[in-house]
Amino acid sequence: MRVLEATRWAPSWKNKQPWRFILTAREVLVYTQMRQVKEEKDYHLLDCGIAMVHLHLAAIATGVTGRWELAGFEVPGAPDAEPIGRYLLESVSS
Repeated sequence: MRVLEATRWAPSWKNKQPWRFILTAREVLVYTQMRQVKEEKDYHLLDCGIAMVHLHLAAIATGVTGRWELAGFEVPGAPDAEPIGRYLLESVSS
């Protein structure tokens, strides 16, 4: 939970924090339902990427190791969601 708390404070382009998380036993799914397009640029992808970096750095700082996979999954219970990435947990230090 400390990792997600640190990620929650990540900045975003329009200060809307478009990312959402689903936690499972071995992964953190990151998705969005809020597309932010301006001048043909997908800012929601940039915003989610910033949150993903914050999550990764907070994980390292708290002894959690994992790796990112981009897309290639569905978001359970949210059929209109856009999957961004999933952080696969490899180990957690005590």
